[in-house]
Amino acid sequence: MTRAWCLPVVAGIALSGLAFVGPAASLTRISQGARSPASPMSAYGIAGLGKLTLTSAVLLSDTGARFLAGWLSPAASCSATRHVVLDATLQYSPLPRAPGSTRSFRLGKLGTVANCSESGPNFGVSFSAGRHHLACNNLRWLPGQYSFSTTVIATAPNGATPDVSLRAEANLQWIQPTPCQ
Repeated sequence: MTRAWCLPVVAGIALSGLAFVGPAASLTRISQGARSPASPMSAYGIAGLGKLTLTSAVLLSDTGARFLAGWLSPAASCSATRHVVLDATLQYSPLPRAPGSTRSFRLGKLGTVANCSESGPNFGVSFSAGRHHLACNNLRWLPGQYSFSTTVIATAPNGATPDVSLRAEANLQWIQPTPCQ
């Protein structure tokens, strides 16, 4: 069973009820200036434990973002599955920044993911700038400062003990200075 959610975060605070345990890996990418996501930007987090590799990703386009997860283990068959929890957040602050104008969103997905994901992480959620009122009339991102984060947790097969869970985190910071046209 797969479940997904999107929650606006009030005053920058959200409670998820998730406990993160086990080894963790994180990677942050920062991009500023006149660069447009028309040339795709991305950030990846990779964590490993033995032969198990867990990957989280943030992929940014000029009209939205994708938050993805995947796992791979050459020691397991391609039909092997793991329970995966994907927790994605997006924070937006307009330029110029005004007090109380920061908007936060939280998206998530729970599901069972098979080994051998082709072309990298493929379990995740998409965020549309237009659908969440963060876009200009041309559906491109509003000017502002953005923070994107994906945290992924994979538990042992068949929900075995949580002490063998693995966590990977990817973060992408981006400033969109171009005014709406």
